[in-house]
Amino acid sequence: VYAGIKFFIIDFMFKSCPKLRDKYDTPYIVWNSLPTDPQLKERTNATVSRRVSGLNRLFSLGPFLNRLNLKAACHVTV
Repeated sequence: VYAGIKFFIIDFMFKSCPKLRDKYDTPYIVWNSLPTDPQLKERTNATVSRRVSGLNRLFSLGPFLNRLNLKAACHVTV
């Protein structure tokens, strides 16, 4: 019964009224909000560059962080 209502009534209304489809048709909304291949490639490139820059910052702060850890260890033991 649900399939008949869905295929014959709801789908007909969504095809007749695109504003209703844009607002209430969840599979349509999800399908249209999925990223395209170029968007996915752009995201992965941005993620990789963020990881590399984050690692560079971490390694450049390495000696500073070690000093902070040593000072914190001294304050804990005293």
